[in-house]
Amino acid sequence: MTTLPQRKLLGFGSNYFHALGGSSEIALSEEIKAYDYKNFDGEGGDDIELNIQQLACTTTSSIILHNEGVVYQTGMLHGKYMPRPTRVPIAERVVEIAGGRHFCLARVGSGSVYSWGAGHFGQLGQGPHVSFSEKPQAIKSLQPRVIGSPIVQISCGHWHGAALTEDGRIFCWGSNRKHQCGTKAPSTIVQPQHVNETNVIYSQVDCGKGFCIALERSTGRVYTWGASTACGHTSRKTCISPPRLVEALQRVVVVQVAAGDAHSLAVTGGGRVFSWGSGCDGQLGVGGAFPILPRPKLVGDLDFVAIVASQQTQISNKADIEGATGNNPSNKKSATDCPSNVQSNDATASFASHILASTPKVTEVYAAGSYSLAVSSTGHLYAWGYNDSKVLGLSCPQTESLPYLEPASSSSATLSQLKNRTSQARAFDSRHNILLPRRIDALHNLRVQLVAGGPSHLLIYGYDRDEGNGNPIVGRTLHEVQQARRASHTQNTDQDDISMESIETDAITSATETNSPNLDELFVPSGRELVVSPIGNTNIVSENDDNNKLKGKKVPSTGKNPSASESIELSLENGIVTSEHISEVTNDSSPFPTSFQPSAARSASASRQSRKSRTMSVPKIMQKLTSGGSSKRSNGKERQKRRQFFGSFGGSKN
Repeated sequence: MTTLPQRKLLGFGSNYFHALGGSSEIALSEEIKAYDYKNFDGEGGDDIELNIQQLACTTTSSIILHNEGVVYQTGMLHGKYMPRPTRVPIAERVVEIAGGRHFCLARVGSGSVYSWGAGHFGQLGQGPHVSFSEKPQAIKSLQPRVIGSPIVQISCGHWHGAALTEDGRIFCWGSNRKHQCGTKAPSTIVQPQHVNETNVIYSQVDCGKGFCIALERSTGRVYTWGASTACGHTSRKTCISPPRLVEALQRVVVVQVAAGDAHSLAVTGGGRVFSWGSGCDGQLGVGGAFPILPRPKLVGDLDFVAIVASQQTQISNKADIEGATGNNPSNKKSATDCPSNVQSNDATASFASHILASTPKVTEVYAAGSYSLAVSSTGHLYAWGYNDSKVLGLSCPQTESLPYLEPASSSSATLSQLKNRTSQARAFDSRHNILLPRRIDALHNLRVQLVAGGPSHLLIYGYDRDEGNGNPIVGRTLHEVQQARRASHTQNTDQDDISMESIETDAITSATETNSPNLDELFVPSGRELVVSPIGNTNIVSENDDNNKLKGKKVPSTGKNPSASESIELSLENGIVTSEHISEVTNDSSPFPTSFQPSAARSASASRQSRKSRTMSVPKIMQKLTSGGSSKRSNGKERQKRRQFFGSFGGSKN
């Protein structure tokens, strides 16, 4: 008889308002404690089995949706105190829940929406005279017979709500001071109003503190409106309305979006995560603290497939070099051994393909308050951002041992922080900020299914892992790989045996992504090549499309291979651009789309071209490449400056 894996509901962070009420505190490790719900009491004191469909959180409470369509809530909701999970009286079967600052929404099977809690800004959608509702009430203006289509998804911001219909329309209501309801006026909208300025058909909507982010159904393009700091545009306006396309993400296929208080996340079909908005507490996951990064930036530490592919490429290159130079005795063979070499290459390619296919990828992202979360295809949970009271389930070192890092106040400080990435730090108002994504190892035995969080508490639901199926491959972040590499260097400086655990791979960014959600096509493309250009501490991956147009500056090839071309990829990650880092794109068959030259080969190539290595600051070289070297100030030059500061991805031109 097969036993089902045990279900677990765990909580982290502050339980001051009993937002994690009804649980018992347990120790997951020597440093990490969690709140465990083995069961929770239903009406009459009966234990309710942990068969959970969804989780949601307000600022000071938690909402649990049982698979039977029953809603339970614990904590404080606008003065109403619930020390243990208490059933919320909704007569119909509930299929979805959402939580705002001090109000809640529930969607029922018939397609209607219920609301309860505080309504001072019209966020209950019940009209101008309802400022608080202790019991859920149906929003009459959202009933399917009124709007002509059932509601299929709901979301809550701090003081506003949003609902998505089956035919792809979005309705918003509540506070509109930042135009978060999709219109410029009035400042308060007490009943749901159709966001009708665009003809886009949406598939998802999520609300932040004062903005909204939505996903187009057919193309995977992202639209935002509301407070401009989290909308992904470089507009000088403080508020964005009507909904505007995030141009920086037009060339990727986004499958899910998430909104925090003032930052946004997007995940592509290939498992790559982009972040933008406020990053004062490290919630953007790029290794620094920033008041704002308005353009989407790749969170390279979570690009597991690219990291593994880069590691395998380095291993393959080193083996080829050793075989060519005769340093590896096993590779000293005569010309008649070519068939066996081909067979060996095929085996290497097969092994590399197996490794890439087995590598996990990010499938879902969550944003709450000033932190972010990501769930991988293997059910592991990664977190970054604000970690006071260990809300992320990560241990906090002694405060005095952490570097003190305040948000960058200038473009030079931003570039410096992006170059010298910091994994964790403290700030004026925070004892512990996680600046780079980190796997929550305290949950290594749990396959995470559901996540929800408030500003200072976090709920996680999942199953015990089946040990009989073996341990799955764990996605290792870039920082984790770097740390392993440094530790390996300390123990063995020769580095004769190269393994994946001892390869250091730096941040990998990309200017393009295949239009297919299947990431395998990105690394095994048809008629395409990937260029991996090692620049300082950064490997830049760019794509050569069908028209052979490389992202980067092309220069004529003078090498021995007549079919090779050379490219220089300009990197803004390190703040310094050098012209000596050159990689060759060849048409030789390889288990990977392309490979980069080792340091010795790059030096020889640069020597053959008889060019002196030059180093320029970013503003100077970008000025020469984009404005013809003109030293006059112009509006065009100012736009290029903003591109330098915010990264290589595009954005709004307004």
